[in-house]
Amino acid sequence: MLAVVTAVHADGTADVDTGRGAVLGVRYLRGWNPAPDDRVMVATNPAGNWLIVGALAAGPDPV
Repeated sequence: MLAVVTAVHADGTADVDTGRGAVLGVRYLRGWNPAPDDRVMVATNPAGNWLIVGALAAGPDPV
């Protein structure tokens, strides 16, 4: 699923906005530092855990 990063936290999590709504405190992979407005791919499992898999593009869409 695609999402947009809305906030980044010092504990290794970020908040994202998905087509299903906002998801708070999503973990992201080490070695990558997301920033607000990054377009990302997120994954979820049947237990309801979320993970930001990686960035697709940085910053807002061009006008």
